[in-house]
Amino acid sequence: LLRKHRLLYRNSSETGQKKYELQEEGILTQSLDIDWQTVKNDVEKMYLSIPTITLDLYQTTINDKNILNFNTEFDNLTKIVQEENKVETLRQLCKIYEIYVKFVEESDSSEQEKTVAKTKLNIFKAYSNLDEEKWEEVSKYMKSASEEFSKLMTSLDMKEQKQYSINKSYIMINELYKATNIKDPKIFLIKYKNTLEELKNI
Repeated sequence: LLRKHRLLYRNSSETGQKKYELQEEGILTQSLDIDWQTVKNDVEKMYLSIPTITLDLYQTTINDKNILNFNTEFDNLTKIVQEENKVETLRQLCKIYEIYVKFVEESDSSEQEKTVAKTKLNIFKAYSNLDEEKWEEVSKYMKSASEEFSKLMTSLDMKEQKQYSINKSYIMINELYKATNIKDPKIFLIKYKNTLEELKNI
């Protein structure tokens, strides 16, 4: 529901060609309205991929129950999205991501990948409580995110570039945790967006 950039479509009447422009959109300047039409379309498109994903997952060592739970929770997400309820949608997305974390834990993913996935889950749970300004809950999940991610700080088998991103991410996660004391949603969102961007580099 947070986008760093917005893809704008313009149809050139002179050439008849379609033009796309990538326009940067910051937290402080973006509209707070959710484009539910786009969200609903994205959810509907996922149903084309789910059968293939399900078949692929059944070929792995992942627990069949978790695979079925993913499909069930995605159906629940579709129902909630139709109601255009942001808070409940975010909570449901967290449930789905929690199942993804189980997939990662049951697979042959590295400890680093598992730690990053669990860290992100806690950050997402913190964010899901932001609209209602449940700062105690936000702080609790950010504390868990910091503690989970700190496991990577002592890893010795790490390339120098990865270690830099890990160190930087750790600082950003803790800055995000400290932002819960300020209790300003927009400051939290700025740090939230930047932290997730940095975590992609690990």
